[in-house]
Amino acid sequence: MPTVFAPTYASCSDTHHTANHTRTQNLDRISLSDIQRIRFTGTVNIVAFSSSDMRMAVETSATASCGQRLNGHCHLGKSNGSQKKAYAAGQATFRSGRLTVLSNASGTYKACGVQDDCREGKSHKNHMYELFKSALGSSAMNGVQYHSYSSTKPMSIVTFVVR
Repeated sequence: MPTVFAPTYASCSDTHHTANHTRTQNLDRISLSDIQRIRFTGTVNIVAFSSSDMRMAVETSATASCGQRLNGHCHLGKSNGSQKKAYAAGQATFRSGRLTVLSNASGTYKACGVQDDCREGKSHKNHMYELFKSALGSSAMNGVQYHSYSSTKPMSIVTFVVR
């Protein structure tokens, strides 16, 4: 059974912070096909509930009344008004529609880093890799970096090599 990550710091009852597909304001949700079609350059926040259920939104500084970022992990992780556990959560950076960096950067679902002595860090890295490999194909993962953040140690960078 895959590791799932429970949400923390995710108390927000603002009506803009729901994820029941009723848009109360303009949110920057985006899909992988949109990213490739428009040759998007930038960072998106990701929350995946399984290997086939992934939500992404363009990183922004806009916030709800509770202070949580509208396109942040807290917002993406809500379903029918309640926070769900995630299979993977973090950020992905794209350059001209090509995936370049994955990370565990998520305040709501923060997994420990691969450099920490915990199973979660390696599990999260593997979940993120498999999630995007299944969506984009293994060749798209070649050269993609995984930036692993830790609260106690320096950032660690892993580069995926596909043979």
